[in-house]
Amino acid sequence: TDLLKQKPDKNAMVLHRFMPSIPLTYGPFEGAIDIRLIIEADGSVRDAEIVSSSGRPEIDDLYAAAIRRWVYSPAVLHGKPVPQLVRQPFLISLK
Repeated sequence: TDLLKQKPDKNAMVLHRFMPSIPLTYGPFEGAIDIRLIIEADGSVRDAEIVSSSGRPEIDDLYAAAIRRWVYSPAVLHGKPVPQLVRQPFLISLK
């Protein structure tokens, strides 16, 4: 929507993070992932799309599922909560 293209007066901020539980058998591994998400006006995550893969789809899926559970204080535009499109990078290091 057009709201996603406007710069809010205040950006959304994470209130509760949930990190993925990654099986030990997935390591050792080091990589990075970048996820694009839409944060709704109620602070929930609508979409979580992998923009840049870690190279391991099973790890990408775990991170995308975890970020869908995050809770935000929503972005604000003209005093009202609005949806916001954001990107969230992660560095992954499994020993």
